[in-house]
Amino acid sequence: MDSNFKAQQKQLLDLIKKLKDPGTIDHTRFLILIKLESFEMTPALIQSTGIGLAINPLRKHVHPPMAKKAKRVIKRWMKLFEREDGTQPSAGAPPPENTKADIKSSTQVENQSPGPSQALPKKKKVPTATLR
Repeated sequence: MDSNFKAQQKQLLDLIKKLKDPGTIDHTRFLILIKLESFEMTPALIQSTGIGLAINPLRKHVHPPMAKKAKRVIKRWMKLFEREDGTQPSAGAPPPENTKADIKSSTQVENQSPGPSQALPKKKKVPTATLR
């Protein structure tokens, strides 16, 4: 590995440390996201540092600009893993996240009532005793 890669890797690891530090204020985290947005990222840097794992929780941040910025950074990085033909590489790349269509189709399957072949068995009627 060249020295430039190692220097970038060290810089990213320092940023990760700041992102994960509970004492880091949100303004600083937002500035880190801005810096990462313009950072010359490579798939090797993303994989070797685990930077995506540090940013991922920020996608659901209560502050909408923070969440939006984190999503934008991750989306940009996911494009680095795409091949020229638009497919994901098979080895070494993280699996793609579920798309909205995937999530929608899986919830539709869960919410469907069972079909005739999946019908629940009927309950047997049990006689009850009557009091006189």
